[in-house]
Amino acid sequence: MNIDRLFIWIFSLCVFFPLSTSAQSTYQIGALPAINFNYKLKKNWSVNLKTESRQVLQRGDFKGDRDPSYEYILTDNTLIAAKKVGLNSRISGGYLFRYRQGEIIQRFIQQYTITQKFSHFRLSHRVVTDQTFEPDETVAFRLRYRLASEIPLNGTSADV
Repeated sequence: MNIDRLFIWIFSLCVFFPLSTSAQSTYQIGALPAINFNYKLKKNWSVNLKTESRQVLQRGDFKGDRDPSYEYILTDNTLIAAKKVGLNSRISGGYLFRYRQGEIIQRFIQQYTITQKFSHFRLSHRVVTDQTFEPDETVAFRLRYRLASEIPLNGTSADV
């Protein structure tokens, strides 16, 4: 399929498919500063330590009402250890400690990542399971999947 036909197909889909559309009527502006340390160890091991804090700086709606008050939401501290287990795969496990509005939330994380290298881009698949422990709540189990690509903007390979 050439580019012109692809463009016409995508344009037609965008114009004719949504018979009615809707969007959110409110917004939040905030900050999520993070510090991330990565350290490589011997025998294909690595450790990642990350801390981040979420704050809301302003809330409002698109009719013009706004609330410019500051609100602290949470702080996450995460420690993840990873081991390269194959040519393009990695298995990881870790712990997240979250402080939110006076309560402490704990999460155990397990993930498997595989990266496929093609001639001009990379494709990564990540499967993550985690168990979240909150006070006065039952344990929450999650299974997530992420597909990500790395495509060079100029040239044939992405810079390190």
